[in-house]
Amino acid sequence: NKQVTLTLSEQLSGNSFMLYISETKDNEGFTINDSAYFRYQTVNFGDLVFNEIMAKPNPPVSLPDREYLELYNRSADTIYLADFRILYSAGKSSRITTGKISPQGYAVICASASVSDLSAYGDAFSATSFPSLLDAGMMLTLTSLDSTVIAVVEYNNSFYGDENKLKGGWSLERIDTDNLSDNNNWRASTDANGGTPGRQNSVAGANPDNIQPYIVKVEIIDEYSIRILFSENIDSSILENTDYYNVIGVGNPSEAKVANTELSNTVELIFNKNFDVGTLYELAVSPDISDFYKNEYRGDPVFFGQTYKPEKENIVINEVLFHPRSGNADFVEIYNRSDRILDLSDISIASRNRTTGNLQQAHKISETSIYVQPTDYFVFTTDSTSLHQCYYVENPANVVIMSGFPTYPNEDGTVVLLDNEENIIDEFSYSEDMHGIFISNPEGVSLERVDFDRKTSELGNWQSAAQTVGFATPTYKNSCYTHTDTEETNGPFALSATTFSPDGDGYEDVLFIDYKMPAAGFIANIRIYNLRGNFVKEICRNMALSSEGRLVWDGTKTNSAKVPIGPYIIYIEAFDSNGKVYRYKKVCVVASQK
Repeated sequence: NKQVTLTLSEQLSGNSFMLYISETKDNEGFTINDSAYFRYQTVNFGDLVFNEIMAKPNPPVSLPDREYLELYNRSADTIYLADFRILYSAGKSSRITTGKISPQGYAVICASASVSDLSAYGDAFSATSFPSLLDAGMMLTLTSLDSTVIAVVEYNNSFYGDENKLKGGWSLERIDTDNLSDNNNWRASTDANGGTPGRQNSVAGANPDNIQPYIVKVEIIDEYSIRILFSENIDSSILENTDYYNVIGVGNPSEAKVANTELSNTVELIFNKNFDVGTLYELAVSPDISDFYKNEYRGDPVFFGQTYKPEKENIVINEVLFHPRSGNADFVEIYNRSDRILDLSDISIASRNRTTGNLQQAHKISETSIYVQPTDYFVFTTDSTSLHQCYYVENPANVVIMSGFPTYPNEDGTVVLLDNEENIIDEFSYSEDMHGIFISNPEGVSLERVDFDRKTSELGNWQSAAQTVGFATPTYKNSCYTHTDTEETNGPFALSATTFSPDGDGYEDVLFIDYKMPAAGFIANIRIYNLRGNFVKEICRNMALSSEGRLVWDGTKTNSAKVPIGPYIIYIEAFDSNGKVYRYKKVCVVASQK
């Protein structure tokens, strides 16, 4: 026999070995004394990461005009790369011919014709059929000898964070090699050469993934199946657990399938019960679904069902930044106030000519479907980088980057939402004078809608975004949002805001207690208490109320000293002419003070 299998008494430790053969004879009686070198390695997902991508080497800054990928070894072992593959578009793959990476080392992977040019910067190894790295972005997957997925990246132009470097000559660099997520973890190189092949990235630094995964969208595949797209890649073994999903009224899926055996951001769920056309379903997802940093699923309610075309005022204009800071871009935010799932591909955004009143500069929001769930906020802009730099963006997936955008003058203008037949869905005419009197410089300050249920054009339904939120609230609830309590559910008393800041800056310095009584002759007592039930101040005692009016609390105690920041209870007793007592409790929060 020419072959023998050896079973070892101990597990191999390490990856490089020498096998010694002695006193073994062949059929003719000749003794064999020999040795053989061999390698053994187990490589897991995350041991290597894509660390640098040069997709646009031309025009060169200083590096050779060559495309390349850089790998970084996060493990404690040397990893041999021969026959590892890079998978790219349409099932194509590129095979790495040779090479190794030491622990915490780098390897540049490129076409064979580029090896000599790039070897001057570090270890460079060739790959057959090296992919043409697309300028606009693509998905790349690294697999080991046994087809285990080791690393994945799906880059795009937003990774650069610098419009000038998009023109070419600059590589994309990973910020934190311990962060396996690609969310906000890449930047254009800041090195004078335009990149750092074979050495530590110029943008390297701590950038831990603290973002909880969330669902970007849910699609109905057929009457029994849905597809879920998460905001980041998750271990496939987690996604395939059917106990982690429940559709209210339908139950758990019978099967959960992912396309990738190691990790994915997409899962297909198959149910035994069909989905009815026109019904809105709620999907509940377990917090046991977590990313590689053990950040649990965020837990937002997610609705899905048949999509509907937007109609007048079921999507409303909710926030407008028309006077951005120098070098930054305008944005417009919308809100879905309906109970239906709407498709943004059915909407365009436009402006009106101030002289003729004609519609102009209409731009389609998206050529592909983008689903807007009930109560969702979406922001449209041409520059997501400046948006993230200037403001807190709570839901990055709800930012739509448009290639074209209407011109909205700083002084005054009109924002118009249109459907595909150019019917007006909503329209807002703004002016700089609508900002609060205490906004001395409106640059970078958005106008926010106060109430979804009041008309867009209604006087007083727009206010400046608060300084406490950074003067804008893209993709989440407006800082000035106030929905007036209804008499049926909350009585005749309503607060002007849930939070106010009596700090003397002229903005929400007092809390108004508005009332509209159902009849004449009411007497009221109103007292303020802290959460421990301690008395703070009496607003009125046995006051005869008019049919409607307003009372004020300035955030002080009985001795006129300012109260500490925190929540307070407003306790109201109202007596009608027959002596019947009505009691109400309202809660407000006193915010930061000088």
